[in-house]
Amino acid sequence: ISIPFSSMIAIPTTIDEDPILHKVMGPDVRQAFNWEEDEFYELSLLAVALLYHRRLGKASDMYHYIRLLERSSTQNIPFLWNKSKLIFQNEGIRRHARGIRKEVKDMYKSIVAYVLKRDFPEIFARDDTYSLQNFLWAFALVNSRHWHLPIPDFNATKTASKWQSRKMEDEERHSTTFESFGDMLPPASSPTERFVREEAESTRKKSQNPHSFLAPVADLLNFGPPCTRGSYNHETRAFELVATCSYSRGQEVTYWYSDDCDDIIIANYGFTHPMVPSCPTVDDFQDEAERWKRRSKTLETEIEHTYDDMDSLEEELMKAQDFLRNNNINGFESSASSRSKKQQDQSKYSADDTEGVDDHQTSYERRSIRRKTQHV
Repeated sequence: ISIPFSSMIAIPTTIDEDPILHKVMGPDVRQAFNWEEDEFYELSLLAVALLYHRRLGKASDMYHYIRLLERSSTQNIPFLWNKSKLIFQNEGIRRHARGIRKEVKDMYKSIVAYVLKRDFPEIFARDDTYSLQNFLWAFALVNSRHWHLPIPDFNATKTASKWQSRKMEDEERHSTTFESFGDMLPPASSPTERFVREEAESTRKKSQNPHSFLAPVADLLNFGPPCTRGSYNHETRAFELVATCSYSRGQEVTYWYSDDCDDIIIANYGFTHPMVPSCPTVDDFQDEAERWKRRSKTLETEIEHTYDDMDSLEEELMKAQDFLRNNNINGFESSASSRSKKQQDQSKYSADDTEGVDDHQTSYERRSIRRKTQHV
């Protein structure tokens, strides 16, 4: 399945290319109100665009697609239910459904009630087209059918739209002040090389950011085994769905929406599937908490035993050091004693030898004296 870029319903193609929607929700407005930093904002802005084209009726080029959406049932989506109906669901579904509904209502207030109806009442405050109930309906359809993938051409479209808006503003400003320049030329109406480089770098960094969009026909795929892969072909400028499993004739083509557990799937889309895992219950979390408590106590005991072993090893090490130190001292003293005794023995032998020499010398001197005496 291949959906051309021009048929994709997204902020750059559906809002920024429409003269009225560009004025009320274009790049400058989104930047001013910080509506570009969150996927939830993308879905909310697409919901407003859906309501806008729904009101246009047959004058909209999305007329047949919207008619198809109107035939789609949203009665099974829990975040659209009131409290009396939601109370029959389990706590997990109720909690997620209430959370989604609150976020959608907050988006409605920040975009429609506090900005669009206030600043553009001639468009958004004429009737109940943009009521909270209708906004919830449109958001539910966008949320259940949208794709969220990196589309580099969206960023290029946004950059071109931003530049076109700046150029129109510059031309309007220059035309009103042209006479003051005299013979001088007005400021350049084309981007500088630095601007082009900065915009190219910004586009490159954003090229991997995923965007939310609707792809007519492709969004008819039901949730099921992951046997298709969605990606954008930059060369053909088309969103493509490629089969990753072998299909038989008449077999349903399905797409795996999300890896979330069943309570989240039900709260968002109003259905579940045998392949969807169950969400952990409160009891499951309590059991898991108890398991970690037991594990932490076991680890504490092991740490205490490790400290005891370290103390024992330290004592053994100190004993070994003392033993080595004492042996070295005794060995030194024994060696010193042996050296001293040896020196004493050597001194004794030297003394005996000297005494014999002295006696011999005395006897020799005596004989010499006698000979001298006899001679005299």
